Amino acid sequence: MSGPRKNAFKAMDNLVRNIRVRSPTDMSLLEKPRRKRKVFVKVNFLKVTDIDTLKEVFHADIFVQTRWREPSLDSAQETKRIDTSKYWNPKIIITNSAPSVDCRVWASVSQNTVGEAYIVEKRRLKGVFSENLELHEFPFDVQDLSVVVSSEHEDDLIEIVEDEEEISAVNVMCFVDETEWHIRDLVYTEPRVFNKEISDTQFKNPALLVKCVATRRAGFFLYNIIMIMTMISSLSLTTFGVNTVKIENRLQLGFIITLTGVTFKMVSTSSLPKIPYLTHLDRFIIGNMSFNWLVCVWHGILSQLQERDNIAEIDSYAFYTLTAVFVLFQLIIWIIIIARRAKRLYAVDIIEKAYQEKALSLMGSSWKNDRRARKMRLNMRNKIDAAGTFAV
Repeated sequence: MSGPRKNAFKAMDNLVRNIRVRSPTDMSLLEKPRRKRKVFVKVNFLKVTDIDTLKEVFHADIFVQTRWREPSLDSAQETKRIDTSKYWNPKIIITNSAPSVDCRVWASVSQNTVGEAYIVEKRRLKGVFSENLELHEFPFDVQDLSVVVSSEHEDDLIEIVEDEEEISAVNVMCFVDETEWHIRDLVYTEPRVFNKEISDTQFKNPALLVKCVATRRAGFFLYNIIMIMTMISSLSLTTFGVNTVKIENRLQLGFIITLTGVTFKMVSTSSLPKIPYLTHLDRFIIGNMSFNWLVCVWHGILSQLQERDNIAEIDSYAFYTLTAVFVLFQLIIWIIIIARRAKRLYAVDIIEKAYQEKALSLMGSSWKNDRRARKMRLNMRNKIDAAGTFAV
């Protein structure tokens, strides 16, 4: 074979060897990175009717507005006649709404002052929304009520953010469960990414949690459980008034008081879902029952010391020691409850201050005047409710 011909075959052979089929991973390196599309979210809590601690749900009437840029409509003249279904859609879903929620969706096109076009999708939801309640501090807890705005698109295609041009809000005047809860006049957001696995393939879906804050009014539990339980537990100390000779009478009284504490524990459990941790109320009741147990144990020990001459003196020392333990327990648990409650409310106050600053920057003094008027109407309604002459 001649030299030029041999070189030509060699070149063709090298070319074939260098040709290979690229895998999808290799091909993705050649593609230009896709820019995420931003979806701006605004949520209004129009009405919150009930917060069910036992079922961990709340009933509400919610308005959700989402908008996103659509550059192809920047030059559109009659935006009212545009069919928005022909354009890109973020496929927004509310993931924590119950299947029975009544949902109505409509869309339109709007243009800002510089001619930029946005597709605005609005939805009205009425029904039940699930909420994972944090009950460690029950009944002195502060809860977030969330609307989880997510998308069926993956995280690399879409970004869901809070609307910086329109303020989200909560209508505190239309809150029905005012006797048990107090709704704070603020809304804040928290971005999230949810992982979803289908057929060994993981998908990441973006989400935005839009939250309002509710603080529980602990009056019912304070007066009907905590105060009564404190009085009953303190009665354990009165068993020391029975003569040391009649130990069986002391033990009978101690057992009756302990069983009363068990009854209160069952009442508190019926107000809570089945959670794998202790609440403040659980700790308080168990602490008082433990004190009653200590008193009963001491009376049992005293029955073995009947032959001692100084049994009355030993019993008096036990009385003063157990009294100190009871008082110390009450002080410690109330310091913990008050400190944690104050810390949580301080964090909420910071969020509320940031919300107020944003509202003032977007709406000016009109929002401040409207908020003052709402507070006056709410205070007036509370005064009327307290007088028993008005029903919401």
